[in-house]
Amino acid sequence: MSNEEIIELQELRKERDLQERKVQSLKFEFEDNDMALRALESWRRFRWVGFFISLAAFAGTFVFAYLHLRVIDLTTPGLYDNYADTVSNSVSVVSIAFALMLLLALAILCIVQGSKVFMELGDSDAARLMAQARMKKNYHIEKEHLLDQRKILQRSLYEEEVKLKFMLPRLEELEGQETSWG
Repeated sequence: MSNEEIIELQELRKERDLQERKVQSLKFEFEDNDMALRALESWRRFRWVGFFISLAAFAGTFVFAYLHLRVIDLTTPGLYDNYADTVSNSVSVVSIAFALMLLLALAILCIVQGSKVFMELGDSDAARLMAQARMKKNYHIEKEHLLDQRKILQRSLYEEEVKLKFMLPRLEELEGQETSWG
């Protein structure tokens, strides 16, 4: 083997090691991208829970308040003849007042939770802008970003594997000459 071939062999070995590390690094990044996509899917799965719980609490409180008002309307006599009627009416009015305050608080909570779910899971331009303005994660923006990264990683991985593939025949040829010489 000539000195030029020995130098070329050493450079090709270094280059092969470098290419193999690049390929391995890109494969790790590709796996990280897959894990991020799976994590995003699981994050999205339970985003509606808080909104539905607050909506169910709002509906339950509304039904309670409405039925309580109907019962008071149907059972309250026209005149309060005794102390028990007065106390019963007072307790009913106070409980209705608390129910209405709770209803108002739950309505506000439903609006806040609904806007949060809309902002995080909505695919419309308004939802995306709202999420960007409040610096929150939007599922569709994040998924598009991860899929774009995935395409870039696939392309880079393919290019690096092709470089490695075209380098190997010459390296094997030189290594074959090296072993035959000594």
